[in-house]
This record gives sequence, structure tokens and C-alpha cells, in this order.
Amino acid sequence: MASTVGRVGASQQYLYLYVPKTSTGNAADDVGTVFRLGSYSNFEETLTTEADQAAVYPAQYITDSGGGTAAIEGAAGENGKHGILLACDGRVLVKSSEKTYINSEGNIHIESNSGQIDIISGTNQDIVLNAGASTGDIHITATNEFKEVTEQATKKHGGRTYDYYTSPKEEFYETNLFKIVWGRVESHHMGGKLTTFFGGAMTIQLAVKFSLDLALHLAISVLSKFYLYGLKCELGLIKLDLVEFKFEIKKGKFESAWNKIETVPVKAMITGAKAVKEEVCLAMHTADIKKKGVEVGDSSVVAKKRDVMAQLVSSVEVKT
Repeated sequence: MASTVGRVGASQQYLYLYVPKTSTGNAADDVGTVFRLGSYSNFEETLTTEADQAAVYPAQYITDSGGGTAAIEGAAGENGKHGILLACDGRVLVKSSEKTYINSEGNIHIESNSGQIDIISGTNQDIVLNAGASTGDIHITATNEFKEVTEQATKKHGGRTYDYYTSPKEEFYETNLFKIVWGRVESHHMGGKLTTFFGGAMTIQLAVKFSLDLALHLAISVLSKFYLYGLKCELGLIKLDLVEFKFEIKKGKFESAWNKIETVPVKAMITGAKAVKEEVCLAMHTADIKKKGVEVGDSSVVAKKRDVMAQLVSSVEVKT
């Protein structure tokens, strides 16, 4: 049994089509299909509880309006405006052979109580999500997020395709973050980079690591810093260590420095000059000793001359 009821009045104007599930009456739990045009109808006025209203009104609308009389009076629009009510116990099928437009001055709410929601476009056609022309946010709440993208219309650079963002991108996690990459990771930062750890940080490197700094590299450790190396190789132009105390244990130390190699001949020349100087001093000292020996010999000759003169004098007779 179907009934069509219309009412035209100063404050309420409506027309609705009601088809019950059975032929017993128009109770809220017996709604088959309700299609109403205009203001809220006398049938809706019988839906006094939220359980009754749930048979014809969307759940989010009942929550937003507060239920009760407010839900009924606002079902067609605010301040006695006219609207459309469509509720049914079966499926809703909308088919269009051309374009379909849905436009609302207010919020649009799409909800499925127990089913899946699919949005699918045609072949080679886009799906555009625009949050207020880049002035609003897009919120995603889910257990997991899966992306299967064969070609992403982003930005190509150097023969590669990258995700392209023209506005700042922020990520906020209030839980642990696990990331696994089976392949090479390559990052290029053209601006400043700030990384702050308020907890412990551990990095395990199981393969070769190469780091190249083309500008000033400043590292400050407030407390303690420990490095344990199995093999360490340093290649640099200038190294400056400013430490108050440095303790090193090195077994098998090998150094190769151009400055040290260049100063070795200078040190050798200085050493050789020192040796020559010492040798000259030794020769002069030997000559001095020989000279003193000669002087001693000369004294002996003088002594012998004096003895001869004494003998000559003693042998001379003085006659008067």
C-alpha cells in the first residue's frame, strides 16, 4: 500500500510519497521508502524519538541537530525552508549518462555504517582532492595506509620522478615509527636541516660509509663522546685539535705528511753541519794539545841551555 500526501499552507508546504515495508501501517520501523519534497511532513512529526528518526534521517544529521523536535523542524532546512528527504529500506541507485553535479553551500557528509566506500574514476582520468584551494587540511584516520601508484604526476628532475610539494609538509607521530628500505636511500637538502633528539639515538652501520663535507663541519659534545674503530683512515688538508687532555694508544703508527718529509733534509743538513762543527772543534782541541806539548819541549830545551851555560861559567877561571 502506498500513500501520497500533500499539504499546502502558510507555514508548511510539502508533498511526500510513502511506501511501507508491509501493508500494516506507517510505523517508523515499517518504513520502506519515503520521498518528501518541501517542508517537513506530518509523517515526520510522528518520529519523536531518535530511534524512530534513524529510520529516515542520516545518523550524522541527528547528532548535529540534537535530535527530537529540532531534528524534525530542521529536516527541510533552517527557518522553514524547503528541502528533499529520501530514505529507503533498500538500495539507492543513481545512474546518469552524462555529467553529475552535487553542490552544497554547507558541509557534505558521506558515511557507511558497515560497508566500504570506493571512489573510482575513468581510464586516464584524475581524482582531485582540493582542501579549500590549499587553504584547508586533509585528515586521514586509519589503521594502515596503502598506496599503489604506477605513475605519480609529480615533478621530474634528472630523469627521476619525485613527490612535489609547493607548501610546507609536516608529519607528527605520537607513536613509534618503523621504516624498512630494501635499496639505496638518497637525499638532497638545498636548505638548512635541523634534527633534534630528545631521547637516545643509535646508528648501526654494517657496510662501508662515505661522508663528504664541502663546508664547515662543527660538532659539539657537551658530555662525552666515544668512538670505537676497527679501522680508521683520515684524509685531509688541515686538522686542528683543541683539547685540554688527549690520551692515545696506537699500535703500529704510520704517518705520511708532506710537511714532515720536506723538513727531513733540513734536519739532516743541520745534523751534518753540527757534526762537522764538532769535528772541527775536536781538531782544534787536538792541535792545541800538540801545541802545548811543543811548549813543554821548548821549556826542556831552555832548561838544558841554562845547564850548559852554568857549566861554562863554572869552568871559567878568573885571573887578576
